[in-house]
Amino acid sequence: MDRYVYYRAPVAQAAEVQRRVLAMQQQVTQQTGVRCEVKRRPVAEGALHTWMEVYHGITAGFDEALRQAEQQHALVTLIVGARHTDDFLNPVEWE
Repeated sequence: MDRYVYYRAPVAQAAEVQRRVLAMQQQVTQQTGVRCEVKRRPVAEGALHTWMEVYHGITAGFDEALRQAEQQHALVTLIVGARHTDDFLNPVEWE
């Protein structure tokens, strides 16, 4: 199963958001082995970028590792609104 986490953050904070997300994801990968990506929409809306974190093949212990990394890197202090989470199964997991 893959997890997608998206949220909005001020354009002026883009470099800091990227720095914190990459550090957070590196920590999660080291703890869980889960492969991570970060993406951003190409066009800002109302001085806000939409960001997307992607976690491929989440494993047992992933939720706790992500929660700890989010707190440690204080990403919430840079975003506007909530972090939204969606999980998707890969075709081999459908059955």
